[in-house]
Amino acid sequence: MPRASKGERRQIPLRIPAEQFEVYRQAAADGGYSSINDYLVAQLAAVHQLPEPAWTRPADHTRQMELPLGA
Repeated sequence: MPRASKGERRQIPLRIPAEQFEVYRQAAADGGYSSINDYLVAQLAAVHQLPEPAWTRPADHTRQMELPLGA
């Protein structure tokens, strides 16, 4: 199944200190992000008080929680 388009974006080269890479990789994985890029875009949006692009959100954040009906 083809991946949905993420819309128009701009590319910026980003080099981070090697000793920090694992911190970002782990934070992205722990947050359920599909890539470090999605995690970093979400973090940049939050810092600048911008809306987080829907495509950055982990799958669990885009699904409505289902509640049980009765017992």
